Amino acid sequence: MAVNLPAYSTDVFSFGPGVMSLVAYATGEVATDISEAGLTDVGGVRSGGSVSIGRTRLDVFQGSPRALATTFVTEESASMTVNGIEWDIPNLANALGAGNVTGTTDAKLDFGGDLNVKSVAVKFRHQMPSGNTLSVRLWEAQAAGDFSVTFGDDLHEIPYTFNAVAVTGHWGVSAVANSKERLCQIQLEK
Repeated sequence: MAVNLPAYSTDVFSFGPGVMSLVAYATGEVATDISEAGLTDVGGVRSGGSVSIGRTRLDVFQGSPRALATTFVTEESASMTVNGIEWDIPNLANALGAGNVTGTTDAKLDFGGDLNVKSVAVKFRHQMPSGNTLSVRLWEAQAAGDFSVTFGDDLHEIPYTFNAVAVTGHWGVSAVANSKERLCQIQLEK
């Protein structure tokens, strides 16, 4: 008989990759669900994706000996990363957050000299073995802008890392209900 066995539900166990989709971010022009807004799937990826959420804390101590009185948060961040394996010029421009793309069949990216970083809306969708879906949404995000590809014997990996930008509206349409919803959303759909 098993001992120290926690209560659990296999319906929410999860493993495997997902699909990252992007759409250019423009206030008032993006639907509330980017799956309805002409999203662009970044295509094949090397090994799923990763989401990171960070909070920088400021601990306040009082007394002698000092004891923790309270903690405040001074910085919050959210980011989403996948490593693509398809050479897609418009998506490469999204990964850099800049550049001028011309052509469709023989697409070309001209890059360099832009001080701004273009924004996108990001949705990562993961189908769980149970059939449930986990979605990660970055309401507005900007590319980390780093790009390095090794031309070698293994698959070429194109890094896509997007950092969330604090917003006042979800994908430029619906207002944020309160100030605690400004970076991202993680949703489990059963």
